[in-house]
Amino acid sequence: PGKFISRYSPSLMSDEALEATFIQRHKLIKRIVGLVCDDVETGSRHFSLLIGPRGVGKTHFIALLHSRLLQKEELQENLLIAWLREEEWGVTTFLDFLLRVIRSLKPESQDPSFPEKLEAIYDHSVERAEEILGDLLHEYVGDRLLLVLTENMDDLFNGLKNEGQSKLRAYLQERNFISIVGTSPSLFHGISRQVSPFYGTFRIHHLEKLTIDEAEEMLIKIADYREDTELSDFIKTPSGRARVRAIHHLAGANHRIYSILSQFLNRESLDQLVDAFMSTLDDLTPYYQSRMTSLPQQPRKIVELLCDLRGAIPVKRIAQRCFLKHQTVSSQLKILKEKGYVRSETLGRESYYELQEPLMRLCVEVKKNRAEPIRLLVDFLRIWYSLDDLKLSLTTLNKDSWLEREYIQRALKTDETENKINYKSLFIYSVALILNGKKELGIEKLSLSLSNGELTDSVIITYTTVLLSHGAGLPSCNKNDWLMWMNSLLKEYKKSNKLRLLGAGLMGGIFTWLGPNFDVGTLKSWLNIWHKAASHLLELRMPLRFLEALIQFDETKDSKILLEFPSEERGILNEMINKSRDINCELDYIDIIQSPSFLKLL
Repeated sequence: PGKFISRYSPSLMSDEALEATFIQRHKLIKRIVGLVCDDVETGSRHFSLLIGPRGVGKTHFIALLHSRLLQKEELQENLLIAWLREEEWGVTTFLDFLLRVIRSLKPESQDPSFPEKLEAIYDHSVERAEEILGDLLHEYVGDRLLLVLTENMDDLFNGLKNEGQSKLRAYLQERNFISIVGTSPSLFHGISRQVSPFYGTFRIHHLEKLTIDEAEEMLIKIADYREDTELSDFIKTPSGRARVRAIHHLAGANHRIYSILSQFLNRESLDQLVDAFMSTLDDLTPYYQSRMTSLPQQPRKIVELLCDLRGAIPVKRIAQRCFLKHQTVSSQLKILKEKGYVRSETLGRESYYELQEPLMRLCVEVKKNRAEPIRLLVDFLRIWYSLDDLKLSLTTLNKDSWLEREYIQRALKTDETENKINYKSLFIYSVALILNGKKELGIEKLSLSLSNGELTDSVIITYTTVLLSHGAGLPSCNKNDWLMWMNSLLKEYKKSNKLRLLGAGLMGGIFTWLGPNFDVGTLKSWLNIWHKAASHLLELRMPLRFLEALIQFDETKDSKILLEFPSEERGILNEMINKSRDINCELDYIDIIQSPSFLKLL
């Protein structure tokens, strides 16, 4: 398959690709390979079950396990592998299971008469056919070990029901030539209930989700495998890592998402991020649609409601919106939680439910022509996770360091040989002018620097944050003055297509707004003015909603306020709450105004 990396079927990938893109679970796969070798050598039998949500890399693990075992020369004559893949639907009896195992082994390649023997079972009853087929399988395997790899083992056991599971358990015990490695999105009754035939049989291995470092490693491995050194090198930079953090925030720790995203990535697309992420959503949509259509009507109705309402919802409200009884909704939510569709959070005596995977809701929103807010969210996250430089700047904004005259003069110098303005210096200067009461001149210089197009996003966000966070508390301005000034500010950012960066500056201000320097009353008044001036602008709705929620939470400490936000947005709010008091800075812009370097800019 060359450099092919499958998004949904890792079993189609080459051994080289499986190895090159495998991360995180090296110790576990080595342990299970060791158990299989031990079974071959000693005659012991091990049964392993890998538990992890959909897309977490279970099939990749099984595919690589299969590959490694086939490559072990010492196992060639003593091991057979039957791989029952995800698509093994229709297994409802023990007989069905035996048939699927035999077909996977393809015994006709070694015994041309086997198809005839197999055809003969259809002349008998189910019970007799099971006996014959069980003997045929054991006879074909002989003294070798048969390793059965079973994906979606929960579906297999649900189809077998208790009768089929009991027959399988008895067969395994009596014949003692089969070991099993299975996968499942979650624990299921056929394994977890004490009365079930397989209770206590399997060693359970819970597959951990990707950390940010592991997600970064995975994308680097994929880039290296494809020999895209430019992308690989970019991921290792602070900016590249910030992009990965933004993806991780939305996609969670899902291996599949990074495999899909990698199809659309190069150096430029990862940096910009939005289009690559929207392409990923487009690719995921059929997958989530199939998951929705597989649900019966009532649970599907609940999932669709959770998609539309976005936040975490109590059972009572779900029942009210779906016109269903409380008991019915509770029962359906329990099943949906077991199947990995929803998760819950307990607050007081109430349980709040939301979708387990935010990407399912985002795909639904795209299908309902609500893509633009998602694009803005992704772009905001791209910026938000690039704010390490901003946080670093804010921690050093004091008279003794950031405002040292020598540093300022270097930062604000102009290229006199080319008679060219340093627009970063001009932008910083405009901020200083505005904060020292010279708003008209400041807006004029701000307009010139923004319209030039040379400023980086990080520079604009950093000093917009400084402007807004310290401007919020200026006592000399009344509300009307502030409204007029905000409209002037909005006009300039809108004219230069930088409204999203203004929004990021609003968010960056949280590092000082919720600190000890501002009282809540002043901040509320200030935020109300922003609502009047900017609530109609899509690019600023999210920052304003966030800030309103943070002020409410700062006053009440009521977690219900945060639960109204979808999980990916709630994650940002929690980060802001945790970090908002970490930074406390004071600025004296008189030093900037008095710097001789500014005279060259006037």
